[in-house]
Amino acid sequence: MFIQLCYRFVGVGFILALLFSPTLSLANPSPARTFVQPCTNLDIAQAIANFKDPWQQQTNARYLVACGSAAVPALLQTLQTDPDATVREWAIISLGWIGDPVVIPVLIARLQSDVSAVVRRTAADALGQMQAVKAVPALVAMLKKSSEDIAVRNAVAEALGLISDNVAIQQLVAVLNNPREDLNLRNIAIKALIKIGDPAIPVLIQTLDHPDLRSRYWAALALAEINSAQSLTALKAQSNKVDQILEAAYDAEIVEFDRVPASAAQRGSSAQIVRKPIVCKIKWVAQHWARCR
Repeated sequence: MFIQLCYRFVGVGFILALLFSPTLSLANPSPARTFVQPCTNLDIAQAIANFKDPWQQQTNARYLVACGSAAVPALLQTLQTDPDATVREWAIISLGWIGDPVVIPVLIARLQSDVSAVVRRTAADALGQMQAVKAVPALVAMLKKSSEDIAVRNAVAEALGLISDNVAIQQLVAVLNNPREDLNLRNIAIKALIKIGDPAIPVLIQTLDHPDLRSRYWAALALAEINSAQSLTALKAQSNKVDQILEAAYDAEIVEFDRVPASAAQRGSSAQIVRKPIVCKIKWVAQHWARCR
């Protein structure tokens, strides 16, 4: 009995040693290599090679960003030649953080042709982060490509929202107003239009007359969420139309109201309806903002 207890004690101790050893535990990865300035070609190459190690990716990306333009040639070469999609992904992340416009054509090429959907998505993210207006035609073409991976198209929609180009606005509205599009993509498109802000207001006002109810409702929501003097003026001018949209959205169960009688005839005037905050914001933001608080 005593011998068995000893064996168990030794076994438990060995397992604990494996778990908490600084060299073996996954919770305590070995520290990334410390680089010194100025950046040498050898250190840049080593940092890129370290992208294969998930524990060191961010650390090495930050180092390459600190190197700035000196790291760009090696990163571009990596995009062209490295077969590892993870390495290409982090090369693009680094290039996006560096923000050198010279890389935009290469990022567009990765967006259009890389075999990895993750890399294509990351290229879209980087182009949006860089606010690359020159990339808008390629981004729009990718957004229109219904056969493309939906995660890539979602990233493209977000990128167009960061660029805020007129062509980008028109394409985002086209996605919003297409009932056959993926619902999540349409939701991302409306968020992108909200991020664009005032430049998107004219097309959002036009969308209030769109045949698709969800498009009309989201346009009203976007005008409220933009929450600028121009959008509030637009909401006030369109208050009757917005009220009709909200009533129809309630009937279609696109949006719910709190404590509303079941019968439409019993609901009475809109002033008597107690709404959820987001709906209240849309309806009353121009005239009765205090009621929403």
